[in-house]
Amino acid sequence: MALKAYRKTALVMAEQFLPATGQIPKGVYSDGHGDPRKRPDCSWVLDTKEGRHVVRGGDYICTGPAGEQWNVAAEIFEATYEEAPQQRPMKFLNSADGKVYEVISHGDDGVTFKLEGRNTPYYLGKSEFDKRFKPVELEEDMVRFRGDTSEGGKIVLCEYPEGFILRHHGEVVWREWTQPSAA
Repeated sequence: MALKAYRKTALVMAEQFLPATGQIPKGVYSDGHGDPRKRPDCSWVLDTKEGRHVVRGGDYICTGPAGEQWNVAAEIFEATYEEAPQQRPMKFLNSADGKVYEVISHGDDGVTFKLEGRNTPYYLGKSEFDKRFKPVELEEDMVRFRGDTSEGGKIVLCEYPEGFILRHHGEVVWREWTQPSAA
């Protein structure tokens, strides 16, 4: 059998671990012996599929399509990963909670997605995702009002096929369905 070259095609989310500035990605925690910022005998750790790994300042914490995490040394990460081009995210409405989610990656087996404006990834099998979510392709066409509150907040009123949703800073604060939703 001949040796072949392969390229990984899955998108991953990554955040650099910089404890000195307080940038501690989700999943990284102290080894339980104290605060590693104050005690040199303590370590930062991350639970991976292979077990618990020690994480060092500057490492990148990667989250894969199924929510699995691993750490990569900065030199290796910067030499082998490249930032994916920013595309307009595919947005989907979850009729159950009225929130808009953005798809990070998708395949035949499942969908990785996150709440609009947040970084925590979620994963569902494709058939389950298709049952719960409806595409929001022309959200700007659905906006009926956009404005500022007297306290400096942002509010947006959107009309969806099922009814209306009012958001304050991205969070649903009111909704009225004029048609039953298929949740």
